[in-house]
Amino acid sequence: MLGRLLRKQFPTLYCLCFSPPGCVFSERTAKESRDYVCSYVLHNDIVPRLSYASLTNLRNDLIEMIARIKVPKHAVFDVDWVPWNETSLQSLPEKLLHGKEEIPESQFFSDFDAFKARQSQRQEEREMANINMTVPGRILHMVRTSTKLNSVPCSCILSCAKCISPCQETKQYKVRWTDAEDLSEIYISATMMVDHFPYNVAHALDVAAESYGVV
Repeated sequence: MLGRLLRKQFPTLYCLCFSPPGCVFSERTAKESRDYVCSYVLHNDIVPRLSYASLTNLRNDLIEMIARIKVPKHAVFDVDWVPWNETSLQSLPEKLLHGKEEIPESQFFSDFDAFKARQSQRQEEREMANINMTVPGRILHMVRTSTKLNSVPCSCILSCAKCISPCQETKQYKVRWTDAEDLSEIYISATMMVDHFPYNVAHALDVAAESYGVV
């Protein structure tokens, strides 16, 4: 925002943003800032993904997940203590969860549907539905890569499997330009908080630069 204010006084000014919040600029202002702003985002960092819409979606997904559980709650936590191979990990969601189209009727899920309807109505009444905030400028996403964890790919086929058996950390990064839309959802992972730490961001930049022959 300071760069935007100083742009007229210093036309050649260029801003580097490290792990900026996902609610800095409106979509239009973010696009206008691409000429003088570059934002760096490390892997699953939660901060650049924070927005009203992403937090709402996360809340709804978590509540829906609770409604989909078809085993006692303690059984969900127990699986974290069991070693998994690739085959058993892929079959885990089917064992623990009902399909999205097969959620059984319950007072809990009915109340949840009514709550979502009320929230949607309130947004329309307050004319909030079309307000979207996002990360400024061009976005350089540093994606941490790995080979395998017990023969399970790092991209961990199913999101619920990421929560149970997150990928081991590695010092390899794939750097790519990405769009703000790709950061519109919060990923639950073991590194979603530490990916925001300045030391980890600086280390990732050093490793990425070295791997691409920049230094």
